[in-house]
Amino acid sequence: MKTVADFWEDHCVECGEPVCFKSCPKFRRGAHGRCERVEMPGGGCARFREWGKLELLWHGRMASPAVAKRLNAWNARLEPIARLLQKVLRWIPFPYGRGPYGIFRSLRWRCVRHCSRLNGMPAKWRFAASSKSPVALVMEVRSAGGDVLLLNRVEIGADPEEVTVDLPRIEEGTLFSVRPADPVAEAEVVVAVNELYADEEPEVKCVAWDLDGVLWKGTLSEGDAVVSDGRVLDVIRALDARGVANSICSKNDEADAIAKLEELGIEELFVFPQINWGPKSESLKRLATEMNIGLDAIAFVDDREENRAEVRDRLPQVRVFAETELAALCACAMPSASAGLGSRRRMMYRDEMKRRKAAAAFGGDAEAFAAASGIKHELLSVEGGRADRCLELVQRTNQLNLTAHRYGREEFGRLLSEAECRAVHVWDRYGDYGVVGFVAWKGTRLVECCFSCRVAKRGVERKVLDEIAGGRRFSADVVETERNGPIREIVREWIDG
Repeated sequence: MKTVADFWEDHCVECGEPVCFKSCPKFRRGAHGRCERVEMPGGGCARFREWGKLELLWHGRMASPAVAKRLNAWNARLEPIARLLQKVLRWIPFPYGRGPYGIFRSLRWRCVRHCSRLNGMPAKWRFAASSKSPVALVMEVRSAGGDVLLLNRVEIGADPEEVTVDLPRIEEGTLFSVRPADPVAEAEVVVAVNELYADEEPEVKCVAWDLDGVLWKGTLSEGDAVVSDGRVLDVIRALDARGVANSICSKNDEADAIAKLEELGIEELFVFPQINWGPKSESLKRLATEMNIGLDAIAFVDDREENRAEVRDRLPQVRVFAETELAALCACAMPSASAGLGSRRRMMYRDEMKRRKAAAAFGGDAEAFAAASGIKHELLSVEGGRADRCLELVQRTNQLNLTAHRYGREEFGRLLSEAECRAVHVWDRYGDYGVVGFVAWKGTRLVECCFSCRVAKRGVERKVLDEIAGGRRFSADVVETERNGPIREIVREWIDG
């Protein structure tokens, strides 16, 4: 498990520091020198005054529970000292935020960000509390731009109440807060748990390799007679066999590098290579876009610390490794690699590279290109390896997933036995997409409908729905998520109401 190592602080719902310190009639100076709208005397107790809230600004990095525990112990030792110094020296007119406690807060932020070295983002928020007097609390998540991403109300009573909410996709600078639903209410709450965490690492879908000093020994642009590294190639082939794609992220001349890869007989092992003289972080962003995967699904290997540091700093979601850390890379990628497809996944991506090149002539008209490419589909029974692939689709697809329900294997087996289910196999003149869709229905009720984004905007979804509908209208339990707008728009054509 990974967790957010950070510290919840007291704030005001109408926070306007430091101007409000002089203008607000509700101002109450705490031992830390700021307005104390929430007292936290210890033992998990939080006393909310009028307009009080607890607030956490996420710094963008995750930590192991052990690291979070050490940081909490460090904070418990030093915060009382910082508060005492602030109180003793309050007669000195320190600039806002630069008194002893302000300096401590700044150091704490830097320390937490430095110690939190794990990539990824929190997926869940767990909160547990009790109160002698009933009170309604609001759990809120706002983006760095101020947009409300999540709003959850919790009724708290004498018996401890625990709630776990799934978090939307967030970025560094996201603001989390807990406050009474009534801003003028006062409440004393015992907070047992208030943590943000992720259960496990996202699956690695692609490893991006540097060339000079990693994939081969020597520097191509300096005229060296480069020789491929056998250990690295063994890892690449092993990843490929497990369904993990391999790409290239290198500062080199693209034509020269591709020619050398072909000369070494290994060019076909890679998909969507990013070879240019720009920052590695920008290359990795393009790779994620071209493969239509998240940055948290990419691992990056480079022999130069400045390149690794640049990626860690700008793309904390990407898992970064040195060329000496191949064992750690394998431990990260191999166990979670997608079973079933193996090297076929690479071939599908390479087919997609051919399609992209051919599609460029159609000026972005996806439907015209789909017609020209002769795209076809067939509906197949869901059994054997196709059942595993369909389960993978419902667990992993987002933009083209009607319900976003993540089935376990047993629950998915019950769905297959209770509903009409079909796997969608797609191909065109450039190659075989494989099974890229799954639909399930009971009579005129559409239960599940999901497709891989690799067939997005190519008309497959509409053809499949038209075939299974047979002129009928469907009902469906559509679940609206942040990302599934495209499939909701398509399915609406077949849904009543």
